[in-house]
Amino acid sequence: MSKIIAFTKSILKGHKDCVYNLSSFTTETNFISCGGDGLVIEWNINTEAGKLIATTKNSIYAIHFIKEESLLIIGENNVGIHIINIKTKTELSFLPILNRLIFCINSYQSYIFVGASSGEVFIIHKDNYTIKHIIWNAHKSARTITINSLKNHIIIGYSDNFIRIFEMSFFQLLYEIEAHKNSVFAAKCSRDYKYLFTTSRDAHIKIWNTDNYTLKKSIPAHMYCINDIDFSPHETYFATCSMDKSIRIWDAENFQLLKVVDRENYTSHGNSINRILWLTPQTLISASDDRTILLWDIDFYYP
Repeated sequence: MSKIIAFTKSILKGHKDCVYNLSSFTTETNFISCGGDGLVIEWNINTEAGKLIATTKNSIYAIHFIKEESLLIIGENNVGIHIINIKTKTELSFLPILNRLIFCINSYQSYIFVGASSGEVFIIHKDNYTIKHIIWNAHKSARTITINSLKNHIIIGYSDNFIRIFEMSFFQLLYEIEAHKNSVFAAKCSRDYKYLFTTSRDAHIKIWNTDNYTLKKSIPAHMYCINDIDFSPHETYFATCSMDKSIRIWDAENFQLLKVVDRENYTSHGNSINRILWLTPQTLISASDDRTILLWDIDFYYP
């Protein structure tokens, strides 16, 4: 069993408001962030200087980058979706989605999926960047979207405590599961698609068998709501972050807690940690309401 040693490599300061989301970007060492200030900033893990690549008038909760097509998708709250070609630095399309907060964006094959506070999930076709379909099976926020590409399923977590699984051909509802006791904030499939992991305001991690989406394990994982979950690049570990200001690192095979990274023991965040991004095997990134982004060096010691 390895010991995990975590310490902050850098504290990145560039946002003027809460930092809400992170995404990998054009290379293995850079990433982007967005926040309540309407800024999208590019960072490199080898320097503390950020580069402004986009700005909006309203706050941004959700961004998504499609590397193969150099497409940056920005969800501007109460305004709409910006689709930008990073190489040409041009906005290819703007889709108005008025009077709604945009909580999550994902993509798969020919589609971009956008989840909103109305409970709607807008399905955008990449060929012409128009809305092809709207999934509307709930009247509370669609908070997270993940893809089971092995089964061609789109999995959506909602603020009504449910996860709903749809097939990709006609977006028909296949499963409707009351997964948590409160809002579902994050959902990720393991790389082999054997398990679905969900996290919630109820402070639990739920692990589901994807054969028929039955519950395998429920873990009371944090003190307060769990905002995000991400896997290490080789999926040996996964990390969670929370409103309780901590990051927790887990064994991805047996689901055991390995490390707690908090303010008491590390130079960590002073407010809720909203997103994490495990960019390289040794670099974990966290974003917080305290307006900072921390780069964590993760070392593995085998006694």
